[in-house]
Amino acid sequence: MRNALLYIIQNYKPISVSFIFSVVLWFVVKTDQEYTINLNADLKLKSLAPDMVLLEPIPDKVQVKVQAKGRSLIAVRFYRNSLNLELPDFKKSATINLAEYISQFNFPAELNIKVLEILHPKKLNIKIDKFLSKRIPVKIKYDIKPLPGYILSGLKKQNDSIWVSGPQSVVANTRYIYSDSIVEKDVKYPFDIDVRLLPPKKEVVEISPNKTNVKFNIERLVERSFYNVPIQIVGVPYGFEATATPKNISVRVKGAESRIAKLKPIEIAAIFNYAAYYKHGEIKYTVQIQLPQNVDLVEVSPEEFRLNLKRKTE
Repeated sequence: MRNALLYIIQNYKPISVSFIFSVVLWFVVKTDQEYTINLNADLKLKSLAPDMVLLEPIPDKVQVKVQAKGRSLIAVRFYRNSLNLELPDFKKSATINLAEYISQFNFPAELNIKVLEILHPKKLNIKIDKFLSKRIPVKIKYDIKPLPGYILSGLKKQNDSIWVSGPQSVVANTRYIYSDSIVEKDVKYPFDIDVRLLPPKKEVVEISPNKTNVKFNIERLVERSFYNVPIQIVGVPYGFEATATPKNISVRVKGAESRIAKLKPIEIAAIFNYAAYYKHGEIKYTVQIQLPQNVDLVEVSPEEFRLNLKRKTE
């Protein structure tokens, strides 16, 4: 044993060379033999009839049984292998047998790989539809909570509408393209943000662009009083006239600073609809305050008025 160990130490170089040569020879012999294995490859639909598109996505992978020399099967691991389906005559949905398209399997020619069988899926249910592209409005989903004393006074989208392309039955029935939700709390300054847009049935529908910028306007929340707002009485029966006591009221409103600063008295109306709200025996009533968009009511003073009704004189 000691002599054998001594021999190896003294002759380690030629022994190492012999071992490496043996391994290389074994590898060459083994990789020159033919083997049959299963491989996974990409499944892609390259073409359909003009103006036709997929209505449902197809599987993105296909499993095949192949035969080739060992060195080719090693090399194929470094390639992007795919079955590229060409269906230029397809004008309606159908089920196809993938075995009939085995010749379209794309392996590098120099590897000399033979496809023996398509294992899974063996059949494909190809659902197609006419192609449609049109502009569809964008809606932003958001939950913005300003700090107390501030208000979200509006938002501005970079894109009011975008192009949506895909199956006619999907695109034609899409009313809006929605964004990801934008959630912000305790904000007091205007800000903008890029947000992703979400296509309907994203596997077969494309949108352009796929994101948009949204500007949120945050302002101080202010209040303002308007005096001598006249009470208007409508719906009075024919032959009668109605008056209010007092004739005018005060209205206090609130809203974004820029909106309230531009608010005019003529934009505020105090209405009482006689036909809708009159009750026999009642004398005092409240008015309905009509305000423009983005303006809220704080209070009305006085809260009630006295209704005076009398017949018109000839």
